[in-house]
Amino acid sequence: MGVREAFLAVLSGFMALIGFYFYLEALHREEISRVFILFGMGPLFTLALSTIFLKEILTLNQYIAFVLILTGYILI
Repeated sequence: MGVREAFLAVLSGFMALIGFYFYLEALHREEISRVFILFGMGPLFTLALSTIFLKEILTLNQYIAFVLILTGYILI
């Protein structure tokens, strides 16, 4: 394993640690039901960011599913 791969592995672990810290901090400040829902929106952010930055092309059914899932999160 090269230096670059080792650096990326350590950076990945550090970013996961930061995310875990913010999750615990959110649990201290808010109800767990709300925190769990917000942190469950990760796949939606992944879909949106992959469409923007990676120029992923989605079908009409995928856009409809995205809107329905987002609407569900908003209603909750």
